[in-house]
Amino acid sequence: MGRSLLAEEPEHWQEKLTKLKTFDWRKSNPEMIKRAMQHGKLSKTGTAIQLTCNALKIALSLPLSPEEQELEAQMVVS
Repeated sequence: MGRSLLAEEPEHWQEKLTKLKTFDWRKSNPEMIKRAMQHGKLSKTGTAIQLTCNALKIALSLPLSPEEQELEAQMVVS
């Protein structure tokens, strides 16, 4: 995510990061539950990490790569 942020916003990346202050990091956040929680616990799988990264990129208004978009599409279907 950091590389994407610097590539998309080389001059204003620090300003973009301020959007993370309003991101709901709680485990009870429905968005986080469907992305990073499994059986009530935080999952450390590669997929869960990538889905969480996607959520952060979306919160920062950064574009998703085709692979990230595909992963998002798979999550919606599930």
